[in-house]
Amino acid sequence: MIPLSLKLSNFLSYRQTTSLDFRGIHLACIAGPNGAGKSTILDAMTWALFGQCRSRSDDEVVNKLAAGQGKAAEVHLVFDLEGGLYRIIRRKGVGKAMSLDFHVAAEVDGLLDDVAYNLEAAKWKALGEGRLRDTQAAVENLLNMNYET
Repeated sequence: MIPLSLKLSNFLSYRQTTSLDFRGIHLACIAGPNGAGKSTILDAMTWALFGQCRSRSDDEVVNKLAAGQGKAAEVHLVFDLEGGLYRIIRRKGVGKAMSLDFHVAAEVDGLLDDVAYNLEAAKWKALGEGRLRDTQAAVENLLNMNYET
């Protein structure tokens, strides 16, 4: 799995919407002072993929200030896996059920041909199974791993 882009809103220490573009990066180092949000980037990826991260409860993933305003945490992760382009969108509001959207790029030809990965041109087809548990199983089946792995 090669992460291509990550967008987070109201997730843990990130209150503002933040977008990270990993396209063209082959090796990276995440550096910064304590509390800057380095670990949150990795937590956002595991939460998008598996619905779990280092928080103690599902409601704790929502930024506290955003939660007070009734806003939900939301993470978008786009990744390449064996030539396929996939997108996961996970949302959680305090006291509300988590939602999970899982998509594959319907027209991959030309999207992955150049280094830039033209994500904006992707046409997405839903892979969700309707229920959160079934959609989560589809994600884990595609990745051939779960959170514990």
